[in-house]
Amino acid sequence: MIVETNNFNNEDITNNFFLDFPIEDCILFDIETTGLSSTKHMIYLIGFIYYKDKTWHSENLLATNLDDESLIFDDVVSVEHKPNNPPTV
Repeated sequence: MIVETNNFNNEDITNNFFLDFPIEDCILFDIETTGLSSTKHMIYLIGFIYYKDKTWHSENLLATNLDDESLIFDDVVSVEHKPNNPPTV
């Protein structure tokens, strides 16, 4: 599994969100698959981004083989991936 982590600060992005809750309580994510069948295809990339301490944090988890699919899924859905408790990989 390959993990890529980035941090960036861009107030233009932050100021364009109109939410009824604090942006720190939000995680945006994207799941990429090789298809839509759970028996024939796999999740190969999960990326997510969250805002904490006035900085955007992003992480991409890339499966490099079939065994990595369950690892990246388990890592993302773990209780550690909350905006108030940043991800640890």
